[in-house]
Amino acid sequence: MALMTAACAQGCASVNADGSAPEAARFAGAWKVDWCDAGQRDTDCATFTAYLVQDGDRVCGTHYGADARQNRMDEGGMPSIVGSAKGDTATVEIRSGRNHSLTRARLDASSGAIRWTTLDIPEAATNGEPAFVPDRDQLRKVDDAASREVLAQVRDACRRSAEP
Repeated sequence: MALMTAACAQGCASVNADGSAPEAARFAGAWKVDWCDAGQRDTDCATFTAYLVQDGDRVCGTHYGADARQNRMDEGGMPSIVGSAKGDTATVEIRSGRNHSLTRARLDASSGAIRWTTLDIPEAATNGEPAFVPDRDQLRKVDDAASREVLAQVRDACRRSAEP
């Protein structure tokens, strides 16, 4: 048994409960887009960051969006993004912390970045405020200490939300 364990530690591939190979965690990480006004070079950019974890085909995470002055923010709960992935594509729902709307989006990770496409907004905002969620944008991966810290919190929250 010890020999099998040692051999497996070096080369056994994990499998899902149904015996299939697990999805690569293509969507895991912090993903960001900045929206900058070309005519206002001296101001900050509006921003959106999605913090995503992936376990098999399950995608879960939270988000942060803000206008250029950082005075109107949209912070999601943990989790505020949930969905599923198949290969390079994921379909997720994102709940705005600002206006409580629910947006459905398709994410494509085939290019090393995430191409985010809003599919629809099935549920109206409750307070008339805009959500800070991408429409059709490319999000780049961010890997810094602050993002890794948020991702650790997201991983724990998503794990708890998946428990029966």
